[in-house]
Amino acid sequence: MQAATQAVPSQPMLYLHGADDGCVGLDVVDLARANLPSNVAVEVVEGAGHFLHVERPDLVGARIVEFLS
Repeated sequence: MQAATQAVPSQPMLYLHGADDGCVGLDVVDLARANLPSNVAVEVVEGAGHFLHVERPDLVGARIVEFLS
């Protein structure tokens, strides 16, 4: 059960990361891109920090809608 909760799901996923995130560095994005399977899209949101959905709701919302459609 524990292994299943730590595995990357097989369905398409979107990972968004704020370019100016002061809590989790951009090195995490590089590690993610290198280690995640092709079903995971990893993107950096310019002009956003750790709370990118609050700081850039227009861009984040549009990207999520685009991903889901």
